[in-house]
Amino acid sequence: MKGNNKGPSIIVIIPAHNEEKTIKRVIYEIRKLNLPNMRILVIDDGSTDETSHNAILAGVTSIRHEINLGIGATLKTGYEAALLGHPDIVVQLDADGQHNPSEMPKLIQPILDGRAEVVIGSRFLGSVEDLSYIRDLGIRFFNWVTRKIISKSITDVTSGYRAYQANILEELLDFKSDDHWAVELTIKIAKKNFRIIEVPVTMKKRKEGTSQFKKVSTFLLYPFRVLWRVIMTHLNR
Repeated sequence: MKGNNKGPSIIVIIPAHNEEKTIKRVIYEIRKLNLPNMRILVIDDGSTDETSHNAILAGVTSIRHEINLGIGATLKTGYEAALLGHPDIVVQLDADGQHNPSEMPKLIQPILDGRAEVVIGSRFLGSVEDLSYIRDLGIRFFNWVTRKIISKSITDVTSGYRAYQANILEELLDFKSDDHWAVELTIKIAKKNFRIIEVPVTMKKRKEGTSQFKKVSTFLLYPFRVLWRVIMTHLNR
């Protein structure tokens, strides 16, 4: 890992959609880590509020989709933009304040130690402040499905709090999923024999905005869409 005399180069990407009330606080909390060689990119997925404006006011770069393309496309934009900066590590976390930026060093360290190429922050190894029974059941089911396919125990396959050794990301950019990107990407990572480690994190309760999982349609369609993507990824189609 190249880095420099300031330490490893880290780019943090924050996918965001209508998170004007939380984005500045998330950026502030990341900066409190005082990591010397770190940059922050906000990827605004067609927000209709002041998300991009507030990110710029907080002093970071905001890349904006003019229309809402979905979380998968937003992450792909973020990964591609991050790689242009030639970092050592790329970290992603949500813009809604549920991920705790102070836990970021726990995700970075296994990569620095050479123990993993990908680190997932697991709420099930740590704690979660607000998780409905139905969503908990769904996540655990897809953890089980993924574990059966990749023969590796993953406790929180849908987690959006992740760190990547940057030089492997280019091999993962062909994922096709949107809302269920995490399952597909995790399977791809395992099939390419990259090492995955989970670390315990705390998932905070959302205080502002509305989660996509509040929608009845999301609950009804999500399991079937994820199962289809799992099957297609496993078959390499």
